[in-house]
Amino acid sequence: MKREAKWPALVPLIAVLAFIVFAVVLADRQGPQPPAVDLRYFHPRPGASGQFADLGYASIQVKSVAASRHVPVQEVRRLMGEYTIGRDGPMIGRQRVDIPKLNEALDERWPMK
Repeated sequence: MKREAKWPALVPLIAVLAFIVFAVVLADRQGPQPPAVDLRYFHPRPGASGQFADLGYASIQVKSVAASRHVPVQEVRRLMGEYTIGRDGPMIGRQRVDIPKLNEALDERWPMK
């Protein structure tokens, strides 16, 4: 009168349940994340102090700002040029963009609906 072990029959069931729990937890973590910043506006570099962004960093944002406002990229680039401040000296420093004034001008020229 040998007793049969029920444990081997439960192993596949436990494995399937563990896989389902793992898949659900993983799916929750990989859901769509909201953007870290509002793409309708220009932003200074993270960690930067002041209201200015260097021209290179602002140029990276032109396409996303233009796309979110449904405006041609060249128009946004032209507006950014109006709010670009020159270098501190003839060869020292970088060109900077006045971010708050540029964002105000964006809202005046192409208001969000």
